This record gives sequence, C-alpha cells and structure tokens, in this order.
Amino acid sequence: MADLPASLISTLQSNSRLSTLNSYINSSAKLSNLLSSSTNFTFLAPSNDAFAQWISSQGNQTDSMVEAALSYHLLNGSFPTVSFSNEPQFAPTYLTNQSYSNVTISPGGQRVEFLKTSGGDPEFVSSNKTVSTIASRDIICLGGLIHVINTVLSMPIALVTVTAQANMEFFIAILNKANFLSVDNTGLINFVNIASFTPNMTFFVPNTAEALDKFTNISTGLSAENLTALFNYHIVPDFVGYSSSLANGTALKTAEGSSLTITRQGSDIYVNSAKIINPDYLIVNGVIHVIDSLLDRFNTTIPPQNSTTTSATLTPTTTAVQSNNGGLSTGAKAGVGVSAAIGGLLFLALVAFTFLYRKRKLAAAQKARDDIPEPPAPPVPAAAVQQDRKHWEKPELQAPLNKEERAELESRRVAVELEGGGKLNPVELEGEGERAELEARRKKASNLFEIG
Repeated sequence: MADLPASLISTLQSNSRLSTLNSYINSSAKLSNLLSSSTNFTFLAPSNDAFAQWISSQGNQTDSMVEAALSYHLLNGSFPTVSFSNEPQFAPTYLTNQSYSNVTISPGGQRVEFLKTSGGDPEFVSSNKTVSTIASRDIICLGGLIHVINTVLSMPIALVTVTAQANMEFFIAILNKANFLSVDNTGLINFVNIASFTPNMTFFVPNTAEALDKFTNISTGLSAENLTALFNYHIVPDFVGYSSSLANGTALKTAEGSSLTITRQGSDIYVNSAKIINPDYLIVNGVIHVIDSLLDRFNTTIPPQNSTTTSATLTPTTTAVQSNNGGLSTGAKAGVGVSAAIGGLLFLALVAFTFLYRKRKLAAAQKARDDIPEPPAPPVPAAAVQQDRKHWEKPELQAPLNKEERAELESRRVAVELEGGGKLNPVELEGEGERAELEARRKKASNLFEIG
C-alpha cells in the first residue's frame, strides 16, 4: 500500500521558506484547527519574503487580523494550475467573518480571482488588483494542494476605499458636479456602516471624460431624489456579478427597479451600451465594474454587432477608455424617476465620502510641506507582545461585539484608513480580538470622524 501524502501542516513545516507562516499557524489554535481539518482545498502559502513585505507595508497585525488574512488564503476547492485559463475565475475561500467578508452567495466566503496571463503565467488577484504570482506550484498534500505565493493576498475592503485607492478621477469629478459634499459627515459614516454589512452587491461605476460630460449635461436642475434614481440604476442588489458570470443576454434588475442588459462580444462585456473597461474590483460585500459611460434607464440599447473588430482582452487597470456613444436621451433629462431604494442612497453616501478623502489628502499633503514630521515610534515586536499578553489582557475585552458595535468598528477602520491613519500598534491594545480593537480605536479616534 502506497504511503499517503503528508498533512497540510506537516508539508508547510517541512519548507524552510515558510517559517514565518508556520510561526503564525503554531501560535493560533484557530488556524491550526482550520488547516488540520480542511479537505478538498487549495492553500496559498505566502513565502517569508511575502510576509516581510506585508509587515513592512501594513505594520504588526492583531491575531484576529492574521487569522482572517490566512483564512482568505484557504480556497474551498482544488485548483491546480492546469485549470487556470485566460478567462478569470473566482474561488470561494474560508474567509466568512462578516468583519472582512459579506459575500454570502453559495458557497459562502470571500472570493479570490485566479487566471493565466497572456504570457501563460498563473496568478492570483485580490483587493484593488493586488497580484500574487506563484513561486512553487501544485504541491500535493493530504486533502488538497499548496501553491507558494510571492505576495500576501489583500483582503477585499469597502467600496469607498477602493474607489479612492483606484484613483477614479472622472467619477470623483461627477461627485463634485453633484455637490454631494453637502451631506453630513456622520450620515456618511452611518451609510458606510450599512453598506459594509449589506451582502451581495454589484456596482457599475462610470469613470471616463465622456461619462463626466453626460452627467454635466443632465445634472443641472436635478433634485437630490432624481440624482438618487440615476445612481440607483448603476446598482444591482442581491447579486455578485463577477465578469465570468455576466452571461450574454442576461437582464439584471437594478435598485432603481428597471433592468440592465449584458452583452458579450468576444472578450468585451457591455452593460446596455456602456463597455466594462476595468472589471472585477473585489470589495467586502461584492464587486465593482468600471464602465466607460453613464447608464440611462430610458436608453437601454445594446451595442451593434461588429464582426470586423477584434475585441481586446479586459485588463485590470484604471486607465480610462473613451467611447463614441451618444448622450443620454431627452427623456432622461426630464423624467428621471424618484426612487426610495436604499441601495442608491448608500452608493451616493459612499462615493461622496471618497471625494472627502481626496480633498483632505490634498490638505494633508500641503500641511506636510509646512511641518516637519515627527519620527515614527518603533514597532513593538510581535513576539514580545505575545509573550507578555497574559499579563495585560483584560477578560472584559474578550466578549464578542453585537451588530451595532461591529458596525461602529467597521466605520472607524474605514475613517482612519481614508484619513491616512496607520494600523494600531500592539502596545495600544489591551487585549486580543475585535472588542479590544474597538476600544483602542475609540481612544485614538480623530475628532473629525468622531461618531460619539
């Protein structure tokens, strides 16, 4: 009888390039139990160099954050590199913690994109188009496969943060034209909270000069309710439409109530007549597709067939592509309906918060030119913090958060990130877990974003 392959944990421990990963696994009962009990999996094992880069850019992480991050590296299913293709695929993971994932389509769990590049190299893509290449592929272990990767996956984050990080300048200019900055800051934070916990959303975000021109032409005189209805038509609730699932001829019901039509021509994908130019931005509760034109529910024509044109492959960039489509119909200018759908209100609030972020970053940059920054405090070694944890951990900080507290924690994470704040230093924490993090963030919260 042939010998069985070694277990996942034993295989990882035998690889000297994975010593940092093994130290995280050995110090976490949750990770050890998860990895030892899983079957039919693919584990993406970050190398020592990958972790060194991650710690350098992100700082020391709490145990709960490390556990969530590595749960995101455990894929539900076997995905050998021979199964990769030029068409992107989206694998479910074991990341189901609602603080980091709110994708509940079956099977549940946040997704990781994987595909083969035009040069034939397999790679994984995570939040904000973070690319992880494979250093060692298709390592067999008991119950599944291991791929050693060169970059730690980035867990999907909120729509508002992705919009800012991806530098969607024309879309942000649309927000400026809409004067969404008059919305109260606290209200925006509340909407961010709700959106982060509203599962299974698809957003189509216009980000070209043409889209900005169209919006400029129709926006004069429109009420806030009409603007809400316009943006509602760019949102598909209760559906996570990754590019691979957008089938030709599919009708998608929007938050406004009308439907969008998907058309595929070669490798190009259209939403009505708008072309998807940057697909598949993974976010905490779904996916964003960047489109080249503003959508109009009164003009739902699809692109004409053009057999003489060779479609270009969709690429994960943020470069705006210009289109020759005409402006919105006259009926749209005069008759955009009023909608009370919550999705559009959330979207308006989220993207307005994006504009606030960019505006304040410019102010921060000006201040930095005038001030001499203080040297950063030296990081506290994670090992030292772990060794002393039993002396300073407070039992009352171990209780799980309720829904309202978790929403507050998410809003504080988003606010700090948008304002350029750093990660919590372990010395600021008085315990492990989300409640300890919430208490630390309450103490450290900026007056500008204080929820109270």
